Amino acid sequence: MSVAHRIALDFFRGLLWPAVAGNVLWSFASLAMKPVVASDLVPAASRLVLLFLLGSYLSLEWIRNYRSLPNPLTAKFWLLDAIHLLGAVVTALAAYDALKYLHLGLVIYLAGTGLGHALGIYRNSAFDGPHDHKLLAAINFSGLPFVALAFWSPSTSWFSVPASFAVPLVLWLFARRRNIAALSRPTDATSEKCGGDA
Repeated sequence: MSVAHRIALDFFRGLLWPAVAGNVLWSFASLAMKPVVASDLVPAASRLVLLFLLGSYLSLEWIRNYRSLPNPLTAKFWLLDAIHLLGAVVTALAAYDALKYLHLGLVIYLAGTGLGHALGIYRNSAFDGPHDHKLLAAINFSGLPFVALAFWSPSTSWFSVPASFAVPLVLWLFARRRNIAALSRPTDATSEKCGGDA
């Protein structure tokens, strides 16, 4: 791995991913403690569901993603990963207190991640079959109709905003179920650090 990619890896793995996951969970906790009038209870609850799902996904994907990265790593990978994380941050901040940007954050997140998969930039031969990148792109794009519904019909936002992330998340969990199950098994590096079988 080149020095530039090693620096990018350390920056993304050690700083950006945990910072974004923390931002999302901070927004969740802040929104949960924010006083809400009865008429805003359902919209606030739907934003809490969205933040909880997004924070859970980011935490799980942070662990899973950095066990085995695409090879070779390219500048396009880091650019699209940055867009992916930017979308998560905009979504989290908008869900807390800037609702006019919520749709934009979701579009950046879902479209940017879907594009990365569609172009095969996130493709990892250790995990992915020959067509998995297309499936994962479709999974991310599946949330966009719900964002459009929330944008064009705001009265449906209580349902469509969390669904814009819940539907892709459930599909992603199903598609990645074997990879996620493998998280409970130690990697070689983990096994060595623990002194053998962990």
